[in-house]
Amino acid sequence: MNNKLIHNGYLNLVVRLLLGGLFIFTALSKFSDLSVFSKEIDNYNILPIFLINTFAVVLPWVELLCGIFLLTGIRIKANAMISISLFSVFTLAILIAMFQGLSINCGCHTKLLADKVGITKVLQNMGFLVLSVFLFYFPGNKFSFESLIKKTENDSTV
Repeated sequence: MNNKLIHNGYLNLVVRLLLGGLFIFTALSKFSDLSVFSKEIDNYNILPIFLINTFAVVLPWVELLCGIFLLTGIRIKANAMISISLFSVFTLAILIAMFQGLSINCGCHTKLLADKVGITKVLQNMGFLVLSVFLFYFPGNKFSFESLIKKTENDSTV
């Protein structure tokens, strides 16, 4: 792959906007009805019952904060790792549901854009996983809050 393309600040920004926007959108849709999201987690038959509500409350917050930090360019590499972890877990959960023969909503967006588990969702998550890996290895911060802070610090030391 062309080295200029990989290190392109605009490509990095587009990937951050896409992933960050996605996380914010999915978090807000889950916040709109946590009880529905909790039921969708339960439908996977993976977590013990005592963890389901905790996951339903914590996961949207993790997604929201990760999304905000990716959008603004705060700790890009760390948030890319969170994104990698989330998409890996989501993909694994969908694969487990598929192998169990479950026909359930993925729980990605609750009432908004409810998707069924299946190969399409796995491929979609794999695409987002690849974008997250890209951000981890090429975090570039040209258009980020952190680059603005560094510029301000450099300007004030001169």
